[in-house]
Amino acid sequence: MSLNGTATITLDNSLQPPAIVNDRSLVITKQAGYSSVKPLFTLGRMLKDNGNFINYHICQDRPGDPLKDLEKFVRNPFQAGANDVNEHNAWTRVKFGAIPTIRNTFQEKILNPWTAGDENGPFRLLAVVNRMDIAGDIDSRGGGNFAGSERRWFGEGRLVFGLNQDVDGSTPYPMTLIMEYRLPALKETTVGSNTTYELDTSFDNVAGPAGNDAWRDGRARWAKLWRELSRYPHTDARYKALLLNIVKLFATGDNLLALRTGERVYDTSTSSFANEFEYREFYHNDQWNLATRKLRREPILCAQGSNSLKNRILEEWNPAANDFHFTFMLGERKLEQTEVDELSALCGNNQYPSPKGLPYGQDLNSGGYGLRAKFTRFNSSTLWTISNVNETRRHKTAAATCSGCHSTETGNSTVFHISPRLAGEDAQVSAFLTGPVQVNPNGTPYTLNELADRSTMLANFAARYDYSLDYPASHEQLYCNINPCSQTTYP
Repeated sequence: MSLNGTATITLDNSLQPPAIVNDRSLVITKQAGYSSVKPLFTLGRMLKDNGNFINYHICQDRPGDPLKDLEKFVRNPFQAGANDVNEHNAWTRVKFGAIPTIRNTFQEKILNPWTAGDENGPFRLLAVVNRMDIAGDIDSRGGGNFAGSERRWFGEGRLVFGLNQDVDGSTPYPMTLIMEYRLPALKETTVGSNTTYELDTSFDNVAGPAGNDAWRDGRARWAKLWRELSRYPHTDARYKALLLNIVKLFATGDNLLALRTGERVYDTSTSSFANEFEYREFYHNDQWNLATRKLRREPILCAQGSNSLKNRILEEWNPAANDFHFTFMLGERKLEQTEVDELSALCGNNQYPSPKGLPYGQDLNSGGYGLRAKFTRFNSSTLWTISNVNETRRHKTAAATCSGCHSTETGNSTVFHISPRLAGEDAQVSAFLTGPVQVNPNGTPYTLNELADRSTMLANFAARYDYSLDYPASHEQLYCNINPCSQTTYP
């Protein structure tokens, strides 16, 4: 059983397109708006839907493998997180962060209270988020499975959750969980002034659109649906019905990309929450379970004074756009021995046998050690001060990390961009997601207007704007219709 059913959406083309309202079409945190989504799309049911999809593929592709026990499957990522926390708490070498032993939130606040037979889990929905602004993205780390290994041609849709247990009657528990989905291909049928949108089951997610025009058409379909939400207030029944059908189209087991978690850590030595935060990612591994995975663009923090990090930044920089190539992921997965030696000296000391002074979890399943962190631990004032690169490259690198994006680079002292909420309230969003914000993380001022940028892109997508006209200045991922993108292929 899939949560999406057979969702279709019909728009009246005779109506003038609405002006985009950010909290209706981009970041939807009003419970009045997503009240239709909340009962059906619980985190537990979404994971179960993914388990059903995987069981189908076991029958088709791995008939000798046992089917997933769905109750265990939905708990598996949280058990993996709990195991990681226990291992890191017990680690006696180089650790992440300043708090040596933290509460195991995965175990104590998720697994323990999650009673058998409850398919929803101890979570509450906080937001529905449109991420068409990352259309064209691809996770270049390798080793991904299912949707996680394929390009996000039309962007992503996300559902953000918190825990349904509060610290007390006035403080939500400081943890969020994000279910991330690719936006699948849609097809359209026009009769008179009405156009109906539904899933395009013939679309090949590996090959992608047939060409640039087809790709622009595909993005336009999704953009028109998200934009249409701006026509109605959150309380309108038409808004609720439209948002529910949009979520039905993307939030299905076959489109699941990843689960991300973020929490303010609880220091067991002081029995209080600390000014440290921990962020993790969970992707399908080769056993088709959601397991922790090293972060895509988050190097170990102690690498910032190294030639190893500097060289990888320079290798992946696109001078024509004065930005990174969109496929950048801090270079090759495996560190060279010279890099291991340099980072060991910076991150700890060399008294230990291999991996010497590298932090917990930097070993790779394939052998050797990696630069990207197994998870990140940081505080609200963490600043990346990368040696021997100019300020533009430093800022772009830092803003691409979880620790930078959620703290100093975006001026976000609360760390959560979408904060946990109490049962009867709406989730609050950071200044970064509400309007222009002035930041000065490292002596250079920046004006960030994230929602305006996303709104412009949504309008451009709906109008079928040809981003190849921007070559080579920006939006490289939208004018390279191959995988992976290369400057030599366009124009």
